[in-house]
Amino acid sequence: MKLLPCQFSSGLEERVAQDEGFDLGGAEDVDIILQLGGDAFWGWREKRKRKVPLLRYGFGTGGFFNFAYDSYLLPHPSLKKIFDGRKAVVVGSLSSDRVNTLPSRKEAREILGLKDEFLLGIFPGSRLPIWKRASLFLKELIKTLPKDVVVRVGRSPFIPREEPSFLPEASPELLLVASDLLLTLPGTNTLEAAACGTPMLVVAPLSFLDLAPMAGFWGSLSSLPIFGKSLRLFILRSFLKRVGFISWPNRLIGEELVPEMVGEVSPRDVARRISSLIEDGGEILRSMRERLPKIVGGPGASWRIEEVLRESLSC
Repeated sequence: MKLLPCQFSSGLEERVAQDEGFDLGGAEDVDIILQLGGDAFWGWREKRKRKVPLLRYGFGTGGFFNFAYDSYLLPHPSLKKIFDGRKAVVVGSLSSDRVNTLPSRKEAREILGLKDEFLLGIFPGSRLPIWKRASLFLKELIKTLPKDVVVRVGRSPFIPREEPSFLPEASPELLLVASDLLLTLPGTNTLEAAACGTPMLVVAPLSFLDLAPMAGFWGSLSSLPIFGKSLRLFILRSFLKRVGFISWPNRLIGEELVPEMVGEVSPRDVARRISSLIEDGGEILRSMRERLPKIVGGPGASWRIEEVLRESLSC
């Protein structure tokens, strides 16, 4: 097995894969490429080099280099209309597969030593620069939260172990199912939380945008010295205005089920929004718990993807 390079990666993927027991040796003989989201350029480059089929799993088409894909593996039937005329098969949601391996909400809360307390789980991202920026933001945020809210931070496995804690931590897997509300940046973790039926508040402060990675040609330009940072902020602000929603559950259904906060957002602003979600009688939280699991697609993607890979290799 070989990992594709990607500007969206943390740099620790190889270490985490090895910790999970994956063998990354002897990867020069590649028979097929499966790209799990990310920048299509890297899949196209490997396909040209190795002359093997390239398949993509995910919600997006892959941007400018989407012509390189031989087939798309889709998490949800609703995506079929986006891929009209292309070779695509619905395989189900890897997020649903993952959460099926997690303990129940009751079990997770018992492990965390919680009873009736309101648990705010926080996911500050999987890239170290954003994690460090978030630490300052979150230390300010918790100062204005209601005193009876229990706060736990989920440390991504892609954050170096030696990086010190800045708030009490708990297993991200337990927080996914045990939290009464999850505070998170945009990303695939919003799909995992949705599969669990865990309410969330998705936040994208402008003060974080200069650290956000970008794909393709514009990503390369935004990495240039002097003008790169300003260009990155301009592009990302334009993207946020155009895309409508930043969390995957909202983007999939075309409405704001999951509350989002984007732009000039302060820690105090986020704390107020959390307090309002708690104090409104829980109606918004209950609605998310009920509706979110129906959005992301059913389980079974793992073995269906394996079937598609075998069929592709036998052609």
